[in-house]
Amino acid sequence: MTGQAFNHAFVSEGLHNALVTHFNLTNNGIRVVGPGLPGGELPDSVVDVFANASGRDQSYSNRDVPFYQIDQGGRFYIRDTWYEGSHERLLDLTGSGEFFFANGGLPCISSRQSRR
Repeated sequence: MTGQAFNHAFVSEGLHNALVTHFNLTNNGIRVVGPGLPGGELPDSVVDVFANASGRDQSYSNRDVPFYQIDQGGRFYIRDTWYEGSHERLLDLTGSGEFFFANGGLPCISSRQSRR
């Protein structure tokens, strides 16, 4: 796990046989990277977040870092969350993995508004 001001607040990499659960988490980004199992097989590890409040404002300097990033078979479930901010890259789901989002709000500011 790492906490850096201008990258992800929580990073999980290569977990096996683990359940990571966060309650009432406030953060500026989460990255879940699985163990990269062969054949696209999903691991038996999950990062689970309940009652989350998160966001980034216009002063965030590294707009290339997506807010939520899942890759290499990572499994990320988030429930009862609120995101607010101007970040242009909210999700990066280009790699393999599993993402579940339920009962959340995403009132994002458009990039045009955020550059005023």
